[in-house]
Amino acid sequence: MKKPFSPYLQGVAALICLGSALPAQAEQRIVSVLSGDWNANQSADAAILFLRDEGMADLVLFEGNDMTGLEPVLRLDGVIWAGPMAGQMPRLEARSATSFAIRSTQTAIGRTPWEQHITVAWRDGMWKVAGYDYTFHDRIDPGHYGTCSVNLLTGRYTLTYGPGDGRAEVIEAGTSSSRAIALSGLTEDFVPPVCSRLFD
Repeated sequence: MKKPFSPYLQGVAALICLGSALPAQAEQRIVSVLSGDWNANQSADAAILFLRDEGMADLVLFEGNDMTGLEPVLRLDGVIWAGPMAGQMPRLEARSATSFAIRSTQTAIGRTPWEQHITVAWRDGMWKVAGYDYTFHDRIDPGHYGTCSVNLLTGRYTLTYGPGDGRAEVIEAGTSSSRAIALSGLTEDFVPPVCSRLFD
């Protein structure tokens, strides 16, 4: 007797079919797929990252429904940076029962490799950008580095910044005015103001 597909494999197959059924994605490549019941309605939701020709990735979010299955509810075009080399490909990662993260990275080349996580969560009946994490270091100047982590649901943050050239390290922690925004408002250059020091 042939072993049936696991629910996970069935979900992945359904997502691929859904992705290929969306006309705007017909020529795009799926680079990451993730599924979970993030809105806790007892039916799995899903997210897909599609690679664009111009070096960005589109995010498409699906909500699950017991009656109709997965339905696309949000599409963000060119919202995540993606490169052609190893160490530059974005992906989706599980965070909790009600959240996931969009990870982008540039560790392949250049002086200052970096990594970014944008956490997406279902809160107050909507999809929100609930967290932001960014880290980088300098391959030439070991005193030049930084990391910033913000819980946008509470405003709590930590920041460590080494400005380099022998200057003193900056360490901060506290509560900022930065708060969660609707996922529909996410743009490719999104950075909470409290983390902007890392990009000076």
